[in-house]
Amino acid sequence: MEPYSDSRPGVLDRVRSFLWSDLPPWRMALSAGIGAFVAMTPTIGLQTLIVLGIVSAVRGNRGLGLVASALANPWTIPLIIYADFRVGSMILGGGEWRGLPERFTFGSLGDAFLHVAVGSALVGLAAGIAAASAVYLLCRILRGEAAFERPIDKRE
Repeated sequence: MEPYSDSRPGVLDRVRSFLWSDLPPWRMALSAGIGAFVAMTPTIGLQTLIVLGIVSAVRGNRGLGLVASALANPWTIPLIIYADFRVGSMILGGGEWRGLPERFTFGSLGDAFLHVAVGSALVGLAAGIAAASAVYLLCRILRGEAAFERPIDKRE
């Protein structure tokens, strides 16, 4: 009698394939960069869906994108929004951070949101580049590849 053989992958194999796949380092870096970029945007509550959609569209590593998007969590969101607002205010001019105004109007909210939106694009770009660079180098090091060597094309 032959021993029982189950050809289905185990839980550990599924987790390993979800987080660490055989994707090229640039695609892993792209996944992390997208996750970090979206984490810095004011899309609280939709970040997971946005990251999953974009990373799936570029055929990246969804697990790595989700881990990178976890930069935005309840403890860091106030800091991220403040940084977005300050950077947006430097670009657009004006925009003092005074907390809530005495008379709250939708005009003041729209003004503040514009500053946050512009700032989040720049802060997100910086965070995305930093995360992508770190993941790219980490992938190359862990796979034993030199980080700055040009891959040899066997067709040459």
